[in-house]
Amino acid sequence: MIGSVFLRNGTAPPGKRFPSNRSTVFSIREYRFQHPNGKTTWVLGQASAQKGASGEVIGYVGTITDISEMKRLELELQRYREQLEVLVNERTGELKKINIQFQRQIKERRKIGVKLRESEVFYQQLFDLNPDATALYRARDGKILTVNNAMLQLAKAEKLEELIGKQALRFVHPDYRTLVTTRIQKMLKEGKKAPLIEEKFIDLHGNVIVAEVTAIPLTLEGESVVLIVIRDITVRKRTEESLREANENYINLVNSVDGIVWEADVGTGKFKFISKQAEKILGYPLEMWLNEPDFWKKHIHPDDQGWVVNYLETAEEALRQSEERFRDISYSMADWIWEVDTNGRYTFCSGKVKEILGYRPHELIGKTPFVLGKFSEKFWHKRSLFATWKIGIFIKMVRWYVCFRMENLSSMSKAS
Repeated sequence: MIGSVFLRNGTAPPGKRFPSNRSTVFSIREYRFQHPNGKTTWVLGQASAQKGASGEVIGYVGTITDISEMKRLELELQRYREQLEVLVNERTGELKKINIQFQRQIKERRKIGVKLRESEVFYQQLFDLNPDATALYRARDGKILTVNNAMLQLAKAEKLEELIGKQALRFVHPDYRTLVTTRIQKMLKEGKKAPLIEEKFIDLHGNVIVAEVTAIPLTLEGESVVLIVIRDITVRKRTEESLREANENYINLVNSVDGIVWEADVGTGKFKFISKQAEKILGYPLEMWLNEPDFWKKHIHPDDQGWVVNYLETAEEALRQSEERFRDISYSMADWIWEVDTNGRYTFCSGKVKEILGYRPHELIGKTPFVLGKFSEKFWHKRSLFATWKIGIFIKMVRWYVCFRMENLSSMSKAS
């Protein structure tokens, strides 16, 4: 609303002086009007003095403008400003918290990064220093990504480039490729480690390698890969074959002896081995000799049973004393003294093995030298010919002993 007021009496409001010029504005002010119904309206009032010809003030001209909407908008704007200030303060506080958290996360990630790099170096060293041949290849195309030094040696490669990017299946023996393919597919499908099995491989020069193999599926940079670990057992298999052949030769030679060759447990007296000649010479099946307790004592002629049993007990006591002397001597020597049976298992180890290899004697009894690692496989392989030679000497001694005992028994029988 715009209105005008004209004062004709020339009387100025109390406390106001009229300006001397004709059109000077002397008042601009915002104020509120009270309606008869109690409603309040904000207005903007303006007034200026009007002068006559002689310069006297003859009245006033003014306007009154309704500014309620403007005041409402100002109040609303003020509220928005206050709310915005609150929001800004809240957001600033949140940003400070987020910044603190972000800085903390950066520090944590740096720590994690350092640990990750240390972990990568650690596992890379484990990978490189693993004595077993180890390789990593992609599951989708079977191409080798990396190998360790042991794999280079196994494959007879001089440089990594000779293996990296090659098909892993290329080094598997043709007789085993179908088996390996099926086995790897099953492993990837189930997501489980493939159990240890025996396979054959081919190196870069075409040599056949007998090995124990296991594999496990992994994920590397979002891609499925396979970690394969190969333990070369070629030397061990050759040694086992040599021992098997030597054992067969031993048994064949023993069974060809014109006498009975036997082996019995000292404590129980039960036979552990009896040659085939036993059934031919004495008429009893081998099963009876091996399965019946005290078989031998029960079947000695009554006239000879007393002195034979007494003789055996005396011989056992002499053997026990001899073994004690042997143990005392062996434990006092600076060398490691060992004894194995025909299956290559330790039956005796002197105490020096603890200082030389770190094993206690009882930890090796009943085990083969293969538990000591690759060194022992090569060591045992070199000793296999010597073991065969010892078996041959032993058979000659058995043959001599059997003949000697038969002659003595015959003489004693005649004398009695």
